[in-house]
Amino acid sequence: HFWLFTSFRKTFGRVYNRPLVLLLKLAVVLCFCFVQSSSMEEPMVLASLLVIFVYSICTFLKVVYRCKSSWVLQQLFFWNLFAYAFVTYLKVTTDEVNALLVPSTLTQILIVIHGFIGAFIGVTILYCAIITALR
Repeated sequence: HFWLFTSFRKTFGRVYNRPLVLLLKLAVVLCFCFVQSSSMEEPMVLASLLVIFVYSICTFLKVVYRCKSSWVLQQLFFWNLFAYAFVTYLKVTTDEVNALLVPSTLTQILIVIHGFIGAFIGVTILYCAIITALR
């Protein structure tokens, strides 16, 4: 979590980003814990998906970090979390056999998402290292 060590912009409300992120993570964990113990799978997975989506949109529109690279990494991690939650929502809500959601295809989809995120993180860190070295 590289963005934990960067400074925030000095405007009202932005310094409360870390507590909001922790509350978001708590809400997502509670949603998935509730899914495990009840028959309300679809509404709870949808609720966690919407929480992640709304937070991602809010932080996309209102940049909370001073460094652009920290903002990019934060956006990347949350859109990655949204992609995983969306795949989970598709898997939970579909009762019929779907060619997209069979385990072999689903594994390939998750590998592609993971590979893209890993490559983008590597490029971002490399870019930051090069910019820092050139200063």
